[in-house]
Order: sequence, then C-alpha cells, then structure tokens
Amino acid sequence: MRSSGGGEQFHKARPDEILAALEVVREAHKLFGKAAAVEIWRRQAVLPTPGKFADPPPSTPASATVRDFVAKRTSPKDGVQLNAQTFYRAYVEWTEAHGHRPVSQTAFGRALRSLGLRKVRSGCVSYLDIRLRIPRTPSVSRARPSDDPPKSNMSRRVRRVGK
Repeated sequence: MRSSGGGEQFHKARPDEILAALEVVREAHKLFGKAAAVEIWRRQAVLPTPGKFADPPPSTPASATVRDFVAKRTSPKDGVQLNAQTFYRAYVEWTEAHGHRPVSQTAFGRALRSLGLRKVRSGCVSYLDIRLRIPRTPSVSRARPSDDPPKSNMSRRVRRVGK
C-alpha cells in the first residue's frame, strides 16, 4: 500500500491500516515532537497529505491585523495582567474603526502567542506584562472654567422642599 506520492491511496486504505499509520504518527509526536510527526505523516501512503503542513506565509492578513493592533494599542508593563476578554474587545473595536475584519478570539489568542505574549489562567485568562494604551483622539477644545454654565440650585431646592 506504500507509494511515494502519499495521500493518493488514502481512500483505498483499510481502516486498520489508517489507524496503524495514525498510531505511528502519534508515537513520533510523543517521542520526537511535531516536526518528526509531520515527516512521518508525509511518508505514510495511507494518510492524506494536506497543504496544511506547508510553512505558513510570514504574515497572513489576520496575523498582520493583530500585530498592527498590538504595536499601536499596547505597551509592555511589568507586573500588569490584561484580561483576555478586554484585550479581544479592544481589538474588535480597533479593527472595526480601521475597516478591518476581526479574527475569532481563538485566532487572536494564537496570534498573540506567536508574538511572544504569555498568558495565565487564574479564574479567567489574562495576558502578562502588557497593557492597553489609550487611543489618541483629536483634541476637542476644552471649555475654560469661566465658560461653564452656572451650576443649578436644584439640589438646594430639593432639600428645602423636603424640610
């Protein structure tokens, strides 16, 4: 059943052959890691050879948006923990404001891991040593204190009425 092409024989293979081949891949993964398992998988004629094992492009659009968001909206801060839900919500708001489509929360977490961010689980998931920066907004002319409208005496009136 072995052939050099790999994957062509997949649909013709018996279930017991497929299970045996998968067991060899599992053992290779346990003993020698992912790279060995991928190589064994490629060599097995009874298993399909998906394009999934090709090296990913250096920057996919999804990871590029996460990388840009992290670069523009975060800064390192020792000892700080950033809640994962808060982090993802800020990312979604940022992508929508910049005309991008947000990735799923799972893909977001994977992209953060590929960027080297560490997370911890203690009741909820948080990322370590990172904080959100407040986005810069166009400055709005602030009214000077003398330009404020006069304060209402409503609170005093309410007290007087209550007496």
